[in-house]
Parts: sequence; C-alpha cells; structure tokens
Amino acid sequence: MITSDRDYLKELKPPADVLLTSCKFFLIDDLLKCSNNYTKLLHILSYIFRFIKNCRNPSVKRSGQLHYSEVNEAELWLIKNLQTTAFKEEIDALAKGGCISKK
Repeated sequence: MITSDRDYLKELKPPADVLLTSCKFFLIDDLLKCSNNYTKLLHILSYIFRFIKNCRNPSVKRSGQLHYSEVNEAELWLIKNLQTTAFKEEIDALAKGGCISKK
C-alpha cells in the first residue's frame, strides 16, 4: 500500500526516450518493376496478403490455389491504394470539409 507521495513516485516508471522513424515504401512501384501484367500483379498481391493472414492466424492456414475472394481483396486494395495516391489533394480537401476544384 502506498502511504505517501514519495512512495508513489518510487512506483512510477522512469520516462523513456522513444525514436520513431518513417520511410515511404511504395509497394506498387516495386511490384510494377517485376511485371506489368495486371493478372500477375493481382496474384502476387494475393499471395502477399495470404502470407500475412497465415502469419497472423497460424491455426487457419490457407494453401493451394488462390480463391476468388483473395484475388478480389487484392484488387480492391490495389484500386484504393492507387486512388489514394492519384487523388491525394482531393481526398485531403474532402476530409477537411472543403470543396474539390474542377480540373
């Protein structure tokens, strides 16, 4: 039981210095260097997403041929990612409640 402020301060953790670094990694650009075939790109993304899901949930591992839903998920991710990149200014303006300029 803590009886005084001094005892309370002893229980606190000392402050820690934290360093956060950020780098921009454009997965799409790197994948397009490998192949410009749209179907092949979707399959590569699908296998990447499958690998991530299998790592996060090892009890339900998927293997074998890709399922339609996996390819569809990769395609939706690709479209959203490209739209976010291509229409960044418009998306930011809408998020701030502004208007989109006509181009």
